[in-house]
Amino acid sequence: MSLKSKLPAANTSMLLGASITLIIFVVAGLMTALFSNRPQSGAEETAIEVETDTTSELVTSVLPAGPKYFATNFANLPGWDADDLSEIMIAWRRSCRSLLVRPLESAVGPVLTNSVAVEADRSAEIGGVGGTAADWAGICQVLAGLPENDGTAVRRLIVENMTPIAVFDGGEQHGLFTGYYEPVLKGARERTDEFTAPLYAPPPDRISIDLGNFDPALRGRSIVGKFADGEFEAYDTRGDIGEGSLDERADAIFWLASPLDAFIMHVQGSARIDLPDGTQTRAGFAAHNGHAYRSIGRWLIDQGEIERNAASWVGIQSWIDLNPDRLDALLAINPRYIFFTENLGEGPIGAAGVPLTPRRSLAVDPDVIPLGIPVWLNAAPVGGSGDQIQRLMMAQDVGAAIKGAVRGDFYWGSGDGAGRVAGQMSSRGVYFMLLPNNVAGRYEPAPEFVGAIQPGR
Repeated sequence: MSLKSKLPAANTSMLLGASITLIIFVVAGLMTALFSNRPQSGAEETAIEVETDTTSELVTSVLPAGPKYFATNFANLPGWDADDLSEIMIAWRRSCRSLLVRPLESAVGPVLTNSVAVEADRSAEIGGVGGTAADWAGICQVLAGLPENDGTAVRRLIVENMTPIAVFDGGEQHGLFTGYYEPVLKGARERTDEFTAPLYAPPPDRISIDLGNFDPALRGRSIVGKFADGEFEAYDTRGDIGEGSLDERADAIFWLASPLDAFIMHVQGSARIDLPDGTQTRAGFAAHNGHAYRSIGRWLIDQGEIERNAASWVGIQSWIDLNPDRLDALLAINPRYIFFTENLGEGPIGAAGVPLTPRRSLAVDPDVIPLGIPVWLNAAPVGGSGDQIQRLMMAQDVGAAIKGAVRGDFYWGSGDGAGRVAGQMSSRGVYFMLLPNNVAGRYEPAPEFVGAIQPGR
């Protein structure tokens, strides 16, 4: 199934504007300094320790921390032959439809500027980590024409036209993989005695400034805030909003039964909402307040309130049940706040702009993994027992806590069952991007030990 023949050629307003411009140039300088030295790995909440074997430690000594990419082969993908690839077709086609509406020359993923796996002076011709949209057009066209549920044809398309790319954090291939889900909650469109916790739409006074418009080095970075008394300042925190700071400034699109239900929805990013008339709708992420995510589980551990091994959602819920009078203070530990919009589509919409597919969509760090591409995941079993998670995923979402070279969040689906599994998942694992051969050919071969590392040890 060669693709060679299928690939295409390659006044008040003035004062406001002035204020924003001044802020931009001040902040841009600060952001450049901050981000050029920011850590390239480390999630907001780490529930397991990552071990390294002797070989990995040797490589770490010569490779600085941060994402590194190396070409390998399908023999180094544990479980590759066992996965039913017919299940990936819906998710992959969704990503392809989104990808093919982009200009062919647009970069797929972050632009390579500093990687030991590729020469820096070739970054312009490479585009992004995943090449350009043109590099994917032929593969997506063939995928669209394959028979439904034909996993064999999908496997042949991949093996003949794509190459696995091992992703490392410096010399360490392992990272943390957690789970998330779409909760099903009870709610109403109007406040009642039963439903008192608001879900707000993005407030009119919330301003997001794209710093890349002022400094190319800050492409993809933004700051969020509001104007107050002629000054641009940080937006309200979760604690502020919990105390009613948005009561007269934002519209609530739904009301839930408790602040805890609302917090769960903020963390997961979306939810199905059962309404009093028996109908069901869905709300999803629309914007945030610009504050960094802070893990309440990590805070409870640091304060000695719970043990490290009890930092799952079940453990946190148990602590809340024993300390109901401390709930509001606990939730305010995380200053980040999410604003929502009603979503009447076929599923929760991920950051890639397509509906998520249960057990096939993965949230990643978009500074490392391009959104919209297939990723092979090999991770330890949920809860430490059972089969390893070895399956093809699509990078279709992001998360405030999903940061680092080897870090992912596995989407399990909707409802309590998915929530129980997602809440238990804290798995050590590795992953591989699958890239078109012409893109993968620009990366150096993987170290010999890449196939020998197993996440379940």
